[in-house]
Amino acid sequence: MAQVDEFIDWKPIEKQLKKQYRRTQNVVGNAAYPALPMFKALLLQRWYDLSDPGLEEALYDRVSFIRFCGFQMSGPRPDETTFCRFRGALMEARLFERLFKILNQQLEGSGLIVKQGAIVVATLVQSQRRPGKVIEVEPMTEEEGEDSANARVTYSDDEEANWTVKMGRPH
Repeated sequence: MAQVDEFIDWKPIEKQLKKQYRRTQNVVGNAAYPALPMFKALLLQRWYDLSDPGLEEALYDRVSFIRFCGFQMSGPRPDETTFCRFRGALMEARLFERLFKILNQQLEGSGLIVKQGAIVVATLVQSQRRPGKVIEVEPMTEEEGEDSANARVTYSDDEEANWTVKMGRPH
């Protein structure tokens, strides 16, 4: 997150937000969250394919998300309805797509473009050197006669298992 934050010049995005989005209070009259951290949160939501409740939870759970957005570690953070309202206000002002265009131009100019992401754990797991061979012989029926045999050959129970090469050695 810190590296992505360094790649992006947030000033043009913040300038557009200040020009087009002027909300200073939330629906109950409290001070509204600053627009730039809210927009950064929506970026994380899109990149990590999070729902509004998932984004709210991530902002209380992941330090990298909190720092990227610029929220206080010990302070309050937006809830799921706040994100929904903010996104709606950006779309109503036709600002959402404009901001993404500015962001994508910067990322493309740096040779880096992020469309969408997911956190994936790719761990190599040790398994049998050669998958086990299983031969299943089905009983013959009277109609098939004595000379016919029904056998089915399968390998290993783990159909998703595969081989890879890491540091020149097969695994």
